[in-house]
Amino acid sequence: MNSTRSTHATYVASFLLGVVLALVAARPARAAEPFRLDRVGVVQFTPAGEGKLRRHSGVLQQDGRVTWRLASEVTRPDNTPEWALGRTLITNAAWHSYRALGFNALDNFELTDGMVRFAIGEESFHFVAANPLGYIATGRVINISTRARGAAGGDEVIAGFVIEGSPRAVLVRAVGPTLARFGVAGPVPDPFLSVKRNGLTLQFNDNWWTRPDAAEIRAAAAMVGAFPLDENSRDAARLLILPPGAYTVHVQTAAPEVPGGHVLVEVYSVPDETIVVE
Repeated sequence: MNSTRSTHATYVASFLLGVVLALVAARPARAAEPFRLDRVGVVQFTPAGEGKLRRHSGVLQQDGRVTWRLASEVTRPDNTPEWALGRTLITNAAWHSYRALGFNALDNFELTDGMVRFAIGEESFHFVAANPLGYIATGRVINISTRARGAAGGDEVIAGFVIEGSPRAVLVRAVGPTLARFGVAGPVPDPFLSVKRNGLTLQFNDNWWTRPDAAEIRAAAAMVGAFPLDENSRDAARLLILPPGAYTVHVQTAAPEVPGGHVLVEVYSVPDETIVVE
């Protein structure tokens, strides 16, 4: 299908229009904005046999994800509380060091369980978690979606989003056939997805599973909590890294003879660790 074919837009999904999709991690990108950390170092202890613990070191992201990177076996101190095992912890020293970076530095995180400090060996720890109100404060959006009804014969559904600050990985999907799994009557049987900027088509897709990065698309959907697309379905999806700017997502039927119906348009912010294959 020619990605530059002319169409007549009869449906405009304005769920993002006029709203900045701030797909920007809370970084000190501009001096005028409060400095907020988007990740902090954390540890976790798990049992590792008689008299032993396995100490895991990792990174807690502002969206609550934890990436564990290193692990080592240590002697279990006598003062190790059983209820602290398997929990996400931050050392008291690290928490205060992060706080010293600025008044707002830790606004994306919070100490839980009453902010109680406890010891394991000679170190002091707190239970820590991502602050669920942090996204409201920073304006960071993880996912926006809308369902609309698109007609056949070249008509299209259009949605817009904006990336600010720095390039971001995004998962863009036009879901038609898989909607039937959720009881949606009359979904578009074969949607065609285009991502455009200033009227120019940057990327497009017809059937997601035909992409060489189909496995990465599947993995990214699982990572951000999106429902999986049916295998070999005619839903459309692209996994992209886009620079800052305003974009539009255009969804049409794959051919004029394909009937219209309901379609779900989705834009997800994908974690930095995702490997994007172009």
